[in-house]
Amino acid sequence: VGGRLVDLADEPVPLPDMRGRVVLPNARSQTYAQLALDDDSLQAFADRHAVRDAGLHDGGHLLNALIGWRGDPHVSPPHLLSSLLIGGGFWLVAWAWTVLYRAQQQRALARSGPYAWIRHPQYAGFLLVLTGFLMQWPTLLTLLMYPILVVMYRRLARLEEAEVRRSLGRAYAEYADHTPAFLPRWGGHAPRTPEHPA
Repeated sequence: VGGRLVDLADEPVPLPDMRGRVVLPNARSQTYAQLALDDDSLQAFADRHAVRDAGLHDGGHLLNALIGWRGDPHVSPPHLLSSLLIGGGFWLVAWAWTVLYRAQQQRALARSGPYAWIRHPQYAGFLLVLTGFLMQWPTLLTLLMYPILVVMYRRLARLEEAEVRRSLGRAYAEYADHTPAFLPRWGGHAPRTPEHPA
């Protein structure tokens, strides 16, 4: 049940659960009885208890409140977009890892797959996942940690690039000159040369 625990010695307070039903504390059994309400009653209830209900599950979906979404928060546009970002981020990380692993086995520069468009697709994937989770469940902690993690991933990428520049020299310098770090260019991917095919 998505309702808060209520001290049964107090006056029973109806609480909405995650499916839009109202939960009432049942003092005799110390369990919850569920009553279905029509949309108008639920809205009136939400209006009366806005501050009290801020800690409930649905209250965590801040973007839904900002756009006025009244339905299930898990099928709202912000939640669906965040799910795409999370899924796409994990997919990008996995795809980049397979390309990088093959390149390392051949002791070559990874220039194919996502590395043809950006130099750090794994970090970009992690940032997509973080952005998706931030959209889905913005909290004070995630709002504070997000910019810190972005700066840390950028710094880590620069440290790794310095190491790769030392080991691969001119080949990496040319690749870096034509390939953006995190966001792909609209015009396409890095140009291929006979020396460094994708």
